[in-house]
Amino acid sequence: MNYLFTVDFMGTRYSGWQVQPGERTVQGVLEEKMSMILRAPISIIGCGRTDAGVHARGYAFSAELQPGDEKDFLYHLNAVLPADIAVKEMEPKPGDFHARFDALSRLYVYHIHGKKDPFLTGTSWYLKGYEKLDFDRMREASLLISKYENFYPFCKSGHDAKTYRCVIMDSRLVIDAASSTISYHIKANRFLRGMVRLITGMLVQVGLGQVSIEEVSEALERQKRLAKPLSAPAHGLFFSGVKYPND
Repeated sequence: MNYLFTVDFMGTRYSGWQVQPGERTVQGVLEEKMSMILRAPISIIGCGRTDAGVHARGYAFSAELQPGDEKDFLYHLNAVLPADIAVKEMEPKPGDFHARFDALSRLYVYHIHGKKDPFLTGTSWYLKGYEKLDFDRMREASLLISKYENFYPFCKSGHDAKTYRCVIMDSRLVIDAASSTISYHIKANRFLRGMVRLITGMLVQVGLGQVSIEEVSEALERQKRLAKPLSAPAHGLFFSGVKYPND
């Protein structure tokens, strides 16, 4: 039977989700441990890719299990997984279900903090100069993203994308002045390689007055890169959910 699994992971020790030769990845560890439990090789399909060091809450993947294999499977799987990977749920799906191609949208959230906090180390970007940020300009830039559908300016080189088109369903900043924290939420049908980190970096540059709204708009209109693009550190980024039909 086909099953959809939901997993949380800390990406710090991994070279992203997708299996890569000679690299430790989340998919690779899951396939290794699932194969060990089932005593047979297994391949799993993720709902998308994550960069090295990126974390996830509610990431989804699908896998085929034989009848009877599902009994206590989550218990046994979590017992052998490392502490930084936890499979939360599993549910049966039709045989033709595909974790990647059936996804309607994916959500990412990027976290920034402006006061030194050891408990946020590794999960949020400690931004020196936070107090200089112009939040109004940053909000304006985040809303600007929703008006476009092609994002070549925010795609890392070395990508294999055949199109730069992404349908943005939400792009917004959530600012908590009391705790000096910012979270940037962006939801889309798909994302390009490094896209969220490059957009977040741009928002910070706009907030610091290093890039203007007009420069961002021109880059998107002409589909050209910013003069000095900034990619936000991977450790502040979380994959934060995926939506499927009938969810």
